Amino acid sequence: MMTMMMMLMTMMMMMLMMIININNKNIIYKMNMNADRHFLHEHPDGAASWGVACIRRILESTNVVRTTSDQCQYGQQTPDGDPIRKRTGWITNSVGIASQLQRRCKGLDGSCSRHRGGVHRHVSGASAARAAFYPPGLCRAILRGCQRQLYEDGVL
Repeated sequence: MMTMMMMLMTMMMMMLMMIININNKNIIYKMNMNADRHFLHEHPDGAASWGVACIRRILESTNVVRTTSDQCQYGQQTPDGDPIRKRTGWITNSVGIASQLQRRCKGLDGSCSRHRGGVHRHVSGASAARAAFYPPGLCRAILRGCQRQLYEDGVL
């Protein structure tokens, strides 16, 4: 009985820490928007955090958009080269960045529509830890989006 209670308390503490972390990010995002700067927020597309009140408020802000992308389309894969879909949600007030983070996999029944094809793999262990890092193609897409935004803002 005590073990179950401790597990429940641990889960509640983790949720509280997540909400505090999201609230802190929310403050930073608002500061950036008020100073005419841009922000980018990322989280797994199906995560419960998208329903947290402060994230919903940010999404209601003028010029803030939410996009979804599949990381397999940017090169996310296992060490053996099998694609990992990893559907990711993004919010940003940068049109340039948002334009680069909309690639979705069109494969059916587990197949991947990336250029090399393949079958999506579910990851665990070391592969899951590796998938926590952005693939180079996704990093390039974010940088292209930043560059586009800097041109649009008249900085470049």
